[in-house]
Amino acid sequence: MPQIQPARLASGAQQGQDRPRRPDPEPRTAVLEERRLRVLHFSNSTVRGGAEEHMLTLLRGLDRARFELHLACSPRLRSQLPDLPSDVRVLPLDLRAPWQVGAALRLAQYLRQPPIDIVHSHLFCASRFASPLARMAQVPVVIETPHLRESWR
Repeated sequence: MPQIQPARLASGAQQGQDRPRRPDPEPRTAVLEERRLRVLHFSNSTVRGGAEEHMLTLLRGLDRARFELHLACSPRLRSQLPDLPSDVRVLPLDLRAPWQVGAALRLAQYLRQPPIDIVHSHLFCASRFASPLARMAQVPVVIETPHLRESWR
């Protein structure tokens, strides 16, 4: 029967000594029990289409015990969403051009206070604004959903 060789010891360790073990990390569920994750969906579209329907499906279906939901969208799009769940916090925001600095600053401030945990932008045009602002605001998770085929990406 072949003998099993002991694992190589870290440099400086002596034969027969146990390697110091790192403490087990704190379970991730402990963080989730403290508060719900804050998720901001961002769309700068002005009309309700397929991507907006998908966003509404997420806003309706996510577990309210685990997520606090936010939506940043144009006032024009908001007016086309009468079926938006009433518990979704809405930031009316027109951010479609790089020179709309005031709107960009409002979004950045919204991402920080209270801190948003996840930014999910829908369509490339929205990602072009939301992703850099979310990273500058140190949002831990940034999700971009293009909703269409982008072979160049």
